[in-house]
Amino acid sequence: MYDLLQLEKRDLFALNPFQLRKKGMVLGVIFAKGMDSIPIQCQHNKLKKILDNGVKVFEAALEGGETHLVNLGQIQKDPLSGSILHISLHKLEKNQTTGFSVPIKLEGEARGAKEGGVLRQLLDKVTVTGLPRNIPESITVDVGSLGVSDQLTLENIVLDKGLSFEEGEDLTRPIAACSVPKLSPESSAETAGASDEETKGQEGPEGNDKDQDKGKGKDGEKGRSDGGKEAA
Repeated sequence: MYDLLQLEKRDLFALNPFQLRKKGMVLGVIFAKGMDSIPIQCQHNKLKKILDNGVKVFEAALEGGETHLVNLGQIQKDPLSGSILHISLHKLEKNQTTGFSVPIKLEGEARGAKEGGVLRQLLDKVTVTGLPRNIPESITVDVGSLGVSDQLTLENIVLDKGLSFEEGEDLTRPIAACSVPKLSPESSAETAGASDEETKGQEGPEGNDKDQDKGKGKDGEKGRSDGGKEAA
């Protein structure tokens, strides 16, 4: 069962886009290979509700009972307000295999993170091929067993029956890795400074003895020199 979004066919010669958006409408188009594009408009709040739920595939219903199975092809937003300005809906065939970009979500706490490592997500989405009704909203990857210097790749993902990765996909692509944290320049400097202080502390007594011996040598030479002058 798919979510349903009510649409209206848009009259290109009626109100201009600015006036429609001011009334809370989002402009858009339904397109597919071998068909004429259909200009449409819909209410911003209803579209946002579907997209906020993470829905990838939904039904678009036009007045007159015309319904299309679609997924979001492109979306344009206002850079300042973030409101949706325009959408492109790709018409799908219910029984035709199609590729979809599916987000990857990490789950659990990596074993390596407990040991002081840093967990990083290296891939946040991947293209999955299958029938529209079988495409998941997201792919969850458990990172609990990930140790320091370990990584997970696409090979570690087991897809449901009827799904596959896009043809030609490199399954050795890393999804997540747990690495040893790098010291910041400040931390490195502090560590080096502490090491120098420790070394100086250890060498202090010897250094003082050497300085004293050196001073004695100078005094001795000076004494002999003075003695030589007196003898002369």
